[in-house]
Amino acid sequence: MPSVVTAEPSRTAATEQVAAPMAQTRVAGTTDEPAVPPRPAAAARRTYLDLSARPELLEARSHQALVVDFGAPGAHRYTLGGWQTGWSGEVEWAETLVETVASGRARLWLPATGDERELVLRIASARPGRLRVRVNGRELGSAALRGGGELHGVAFPVPPETLRTGDNEVILDGPPAAVLQGVGSVSMLIDWLWLGTSGDHAPGPGPPPALVTPRGLTLTDQLHVTWTVDLPRQAWLEGDLTGPARLELSAQRDGEAPERVGTVQGEGSFAIDLAAFGDRLVRLALHAVAGDAFVSRLRITVPTTGGARPPAPRPDNVLVFLIDTLRADKLRVYRPSSRVQTPGLDRFASGASVISRARAPENWTKPSVATLLSGLMPWQHTATGGDSVVPSAVRLLPEMLRERGFTTAAFIANGYVSDRFGFGRGWSFYRNYIREGRRSTADRVAADVLEWLDRRPPDRPFFLYVHTIDPHVPYRPPAAFVQMYDPEPYRGPVDFSRDSLLLENIKIGRLRLTERDRVRLEALYDGEISFHDVHFAAIVDGLAQRGLLDRTLVVITADHGEEFWDHGSVGHGHSVHEELLRVPLIVRLPGGVEHVARVEVDASLADVLPTILDALGEPVPSWMPGRSLLPELRDPDRWSPRPQVAGFMDGWRALAEGRWKLIHRGAHGAMLFDLRADPGERQDLAGSHPIALRHTRALLGLELARTRPTRRARTAGRSPSGDPSQPPAVEPERTTIDPQTEAQLRALGYAGGNVGGGP
Repeated sequence: MPSVVTAEPSRTAATEQVAAPMAQTRVAGTTDEPAVPPRPAAAARRTYLDLSARPELLEARSHQALVVDFGAPGAHRYTLGGWQTGWSGEVEWAETLVETVASGRARLWLPATGDERELVLRIASARPGRLRVRVNGRELGSAALRGGGELHGVAFPVPPETLRTGDNEVILDGPPAAVLQGVGSVSMLIDWLWLGTSGDHAPGPGPPPALVTPRGLTLTDQLHVTWTVDLPRQAWLEGDLTGPARLELSAQRDGEAPERVGTVQGEGSFAIDLAAFGDRLVRLALHAVAGDAFVSRLRITVPTTGGARPPAPRPDNVLVFLIDTLRADKLRVYRPSSRVQTPGLDRFASGASVISRARAPENWTKPSVATLLSGLMPWQHTATGGDSVVPSAVRLLPEMLRERGFTTAAFIANGYVSDRFGFGRGWSFYRNYIREGRRSTADRVAADVLEWLDRRPPDRPFFLYVHTIDPHVPYRPPAAFVQMYDPEPYRGPVDFSRDSLLLENIKIGRLRLTERDRVRLEALYDGEISFHDVHFAAIVDGLAQRGLLDRTLVVITADHGEEFWDHGSVGHGHSVHEELLRVPLIVRLPGGVEHVARVEVDASLADVLPTILDALGEPVPSWMPGRSLLPELRDPDRWSPRPQVAGFMDGWRALAEGRWKLIHRGAHGAMLFDLRADPGERQDLAGSHPIALRHTRALLGLELARTRPTRRARTAGRSPSGDPSQPPAVEPERTTIDPQTEAQLRALGYAGGNVGGGP
C-alpha cells in the first residue's frame, strides 16, 4: 500500500506530514503522524464524480504546454460544442479522428498561463490557401495550407503580452470550402493543437498518445493533468496507483496561488483528503514525479449517509401538471419569505420531493413544453419560433405511453401547445381551450379534468397532462385574490381587461409605469397564482378521493418564469436569467411520505420524460439528453454534478452547475455569476474568476456537443437507420399562423405570434 504525504492546508507555512506505511491505505489530510487513521471501509464513502469514466473533463499539459486532441471527446470544451463557432463535427480522416470546419472560420478558447510563445496545429484543408490566426484580436500571421486534405503541421510565434492568464479567444481563418471525397463540403480538418513555450515538444505527425483508456490514466513526469471540480464540503480523491513514480496533487482556487495538497508514494489504493478545499470550485492538478505512473479508478468520493429509501411502488398512472409562467421563487417551498399564498401546493409539496434547482430549457412556452414531452433540447426538436412545429420525426410522451396501453388525455390552456404546432399527437382525449374557444381559467380546467377522471376507461392506466394558463398574461384574477396583495384603491393603466397586450407595451416602452403601477402589476400576477392554487388543490384532492393519488406518479412544474424588472424588463421571452428559467419541479412518487425530501440537485425539464419512463420500468433511450431523477428521488444524498444547459432561439446559451452559471450571448460576450452569493445575477465575475469561467465554458461546450442536433434523416422513420437507440434525425417544420390562430394568441398577450411579445 502507498504512503501519503500531505501538505498542511495552511495559508502561511507549507508544512508536511508523512503517513508511514501501514497495512491499510492511508488517508491524506491528517496532522498527527502516529494517529493517521486507516482508510475507512469502502461502504463509508461513495463516488461523487468518476474521473476515470469522464475523460472529457480532463485537461492535459505536456512539458507545460496545452495539448488539444480534436479527435478526443474533451476537445468540445474549447469550441462551445460547435455552437456559433464554425466547428461542424468529427470525421475519420487519414486514419485518425479530426474535427471539421465547414465555412472557413472557426473560433475556440484556449487556457494559458501567459508564458506560451508558440502555437502549433496539425491541419488540412480541402483546397490550397492560407491559414490566418488571431489571438485576443491580435493577428499572429499566416501559413500556407496544401489543400487536398493533406494533414501537416503549421506553427505560429506568439508575441509576449498576447496571451493572458485564463481563457484566450483564438480565431482560425482558412480557405473557402470545397468537396473532399468521403467528407463532403469542408474548409479545414484539424487533428491537434499545441500551445507552449517551444515547438520542440509538440506531438509528431500521428495522433497524440492516448492519456486515458477504459483501464485508467497514464502519467509521466512531463505530463500534468487537471480537472476542475465544484467540491462538496467533505471530499477525497481516491484511486489505485501502479508504477514506480510518486504522484503529486495540487489545488487552486480563483484568486489564490496553487497549493500542494499531498503526494502518494508506492503502489496500491490511495485516498487524499480534500476537506481544506471543500465547498469551493477547485482546479486539481495531478502529475507523476521520477517515473511513470498508471492510475485507475480515479474518482472524487464523499461520505455516505443513511442509505436509500425503500423502492417506491411502480406507478399505475402518470400526471404531469404544468402551471404556465410560474416562477419558482413565488412559492414558499422555494422561497419561504414569499408573500404568495398557495396552501394547496404547499400541502402537496409536504408529501412529495422538491427538486431544489430546476430550470426550463427555454424562456417561453412552445420550446419548453416540446422538451418536456419529447426529452429533446430545443435545438434538437427545433420548435423554437412562433411558426415552428414539433416535427413529425419527434416522438412525444403521449405517443410512447399510448403504445404501451395507456389512456392519454390532455387539457391545455395555451394556444401554442396545440395541434396547430404539432402537439396533438398521441392523445386518446385532447382539449385545447384556446383553439376551441373555451374559457381557460383554472376552475374550468379543474372541472373538466375531474369529469374525465370519472369517465375514463377504469381498466387501463392513464397519462394525464394538465396545462393551466392562469399566471400567464393577461393577469385577471378575481377581485378577492387581488385584494390579498394590493388592497388599496387603484385607477391606473394596469388593467388587462382594457388591453391584453399591456405587458408588451410596457416592455417596448410605449407605456411607462409609476411605482404604484408596478405594485399593481405584480399583485395581479400573485393573485393569479393564489387563485390557481384553489383549483390545483381540487384536482389533487379529486385524485385522492378516487383512490388514484397513491397509485399515480405526479409531476408539478412550469414552462418558464416571469420577470418583474429583475433585469430591467417584464414578462418573458427575452433573456436566460434565473427569473425566467427557474421553475418549480415537485415529484410525488407512489408511496407518499416515505419519499418526501428536498433534493439538492440541478435538473431540467429534459429530465422529466426519462424520470417517467424509469419510474414505469421502461428503458430510457441512451440518446436522450436528460437523465432520470429516480436515483436521487429514492436517495437524495446520492446527488452528483448535473450541469444543465438552456437557451433562447439561436442567440443565447446558458450553463448552470451548482452555484455557478454562465451566460453566452452569441459566441462573444460571456457573463459569469455566483448564484449562491448573487442569486439575482447582478455581479458579472467573468473578468475576475478565470477558473470558474473556464470550467463553466468547458461544460457548456461539452453539453452542447452532447446535444448537437441531427438534422439530415438518413433513412425513413423516426431515427437514423431506423434504430430507436439513436436520436431522431429532425428537419425543422413550420406552419402558417392564420388570422384565427393569431387572434387567439393575441388574446393571450402574444403580439402577433411574436415571442418577444411575452409568450
